[in-house]
Amino acid sequence: TSELPRHIAFICDGNSRWSKRQFLPKSMGHAAGADRVVNLIKALQQYQPPITGGNDNDNGIQYCTLYAFSTENWARSPQEINTIFQLMERIAIQYRSHESITSGKVQIDLLGNLEDERVGVL
Repeated sequence: TSELPRHIAFICDGNSRWSKRQFLPKSMGHAAGADRVVNLIKALQQYQPPITGGNDNDNGIQYCTLYAFSTENWARSPQEINTIFQLMERIAIQYRSHESITSGKVQIDLLGNLEDERVGVL
């Protein structure tokens, strides 16, 4: 069997370019990107090691980092930023009661500067 990495990371990028190529508004590109994140999380669960009491030697993906909003994104229009944050909130609410969260199989941690005053304004 091949070894799986313990940690993988994705940069969520290209939603605006995708929507432009599809002749759709940027908000539709961000929505499509959010749907891909949901599908990604579902797909990755099949590669999780079994819960065995904290053995870090289990073969499987234990961590997934999604780089979803960079400081460069603050240069976008306030409307687009608001759309992105609303989508992130929708996904968080959707997953809050999901079995994978409540069972402890998946844990979501937010990283970054959550103290930035612009976050609370949206």
